[in-house]
Amino acid sequence: MIVAAVWAVAATAIAVIALVDARNDDTGGSGDAAADAARVQRNLERRISALQDRIDELPTSDDVKRLDDRLGTAEDDVKGASEDAKRAGDRVSELERRVEDLGGTSGGTTTSP
Repeated sequence: MIVAAVWAVAATAIAVIALVDARNDDTGGSGDAAADAARVQRNLERRISALQDRIDELPTSDDVKRLDDRLGTAEDDVKGASEDAKRAGDRVSELERRVEDLGGTSGGTTTSP
């Protein structure tokens, strides 16, 4: 994307220079050409500055590395939580089985005061 923008700016500059040269050949005047060249130069400077601002806002490789590290940590945490949830479910199942076993051994009778 950045390369395409740089090529677009360069192509615009070349086109404007060709236009200015064509005008100079046709009119023979250098005043208009100087004004056109100055206007083109200002336009190019603005576009290059805008492009540089966009480039400066892009993440650096360090930013991407930190994000990748955080993602890896989050994935590890999720895996650990999943394993913990499975173990807890297994323990609940075991407790339910033991409660059922206890209920069956008491003969199913209850006493009331």
